Amino acid sequence: MEKTNLINTITAILIGFLIVLSVQFPFAATLKRVSKECLKSRVLSLKATSLIASGETRRPVLENDSVPVRDTPTTIYSALSASAHAFRRKYRDSPDAHTYGESNHVPTTAIQPERPSRSQPPISTRSGFHFPSAALRFVPTLATIDGVKISAVIIAFNEEENIAKAVESVSWADEIIVVDSESTDRTREIAEALGTRVIIRKWTGFSEQKQFAVDQAANDWIFSLDADEIVSPELKEEILSLNTSRADGFRIPRLSFYMGRAIRHSGWYPDRQLRLYDRTKGRWKKVHIHESVEMERGTRLSELKHDILHFSVKDASHHHRMIGERYAPLAAEQMFEKGKRTTPLKIAFAGPAAFCRAYFLKLGFLDGLPGFTIASFASHHAFLKHLLLWEKQNSETRPG
Repeated sequence: MEKTNLINTITAILIGFLIVLSVQFPFAATLKRVSKECLKSRVLSLKATSLIASGETRRPVLENDSVPVRDTPTTIYSALSASAHAFRRKYRDSPDAHTYGESNHVPTTAIQPERPSRSQPPISTRSGFHFPSAALRFVPTLATIDGVKISAVIIAFNEEENIAKAVESVSWADEIIVVDSESTDRTREIAEALGTRVIIRKWTGFSEQKQFAVDQAANDWIFSLDADEIVSPELKEEILSLNTSRADGFRIPRLSFYMGRAIRHSGWYPDRQLRLYDRTKGRWKKVHIHESVEMERGTRLSELKHDILHFSVKDASHHHRMIGERYAPLAAEQMFEKGKRTTPLKIAFAGPAAFCRAYFLKLGFLDGLPGFTIASFASHHAFLKHLLLWEKQNSETRPG
């Protein structure tokens, strides 16, 4: 057992030494001290305080609090990796570090930080490193630190009742952008007061507006949110603990609330949405309705467990207006452009078929009265979009 521990210790020291060489910054004194203590007791407890360079706060990677922290060679390796990456991060954007691009991502490690105040004085180590004074706990996981930054993007129009909650729910992101479609209420003022970057742009459609927001982001990893959605606390923690090297995008379940109730049936749940992804490998599809991110072939997708919370419908009259003024006309337009056509028979049966699908096949009856209401509006939507499509296709054949 002692022989195995010694081998593990020596391996960790060698890996740390290689990191020193790759970073090209001298901290041999720290390595020497670590080696001496490690060989003497086979166990080392290193405590750093932050990986923040020049007062910049990195997005932490959280780990389950129940995981014990033990002094092992892996702990040594994690600490050495942290020190090296702190310097890499500090000089990444300098002219001397041209080899580090914005898309140069480093795999993730498990770190449990207490975020420091930027006013706290730094602590200097004997080897010349400077760390702010909040403590970092290194969990013994053999990995390196994830340097990925995330931009949260939100599109909005007259969302003064919702925009504050949406923005606050993504306050963990490194950047927040709100693209406002010339709102006439206080949406812009509220978003700006919360410190977001607000861009005013004329409405051009759901997918175009969302892609425009993505293109304005400073970071390649994007979290896309609608103004009537919020990130649940559980989802926030799950995102902050992610290892982004395991996938190029993550599908997230969306839980909608309707008539004061969470809807878990009726075809509304889990309603997984690809909202966290690498923009270099995907774009929003150019469609009128039911927009989604289309990833390149060969990309890896994974799924998260916790929910985006969706509050899209205020009341029955609002639901009715949404169908009549937005969803049914856009659906009919999209069907027409794809070459689809309808008939009087389809118009007659589209509504009843949609009701049966939502209420019976999708178990809408388990959602009570809200489930019945959702099925009824689904029936209305199906009927109306086919009727509008009928009008559109017949208008082509009319003279003049």
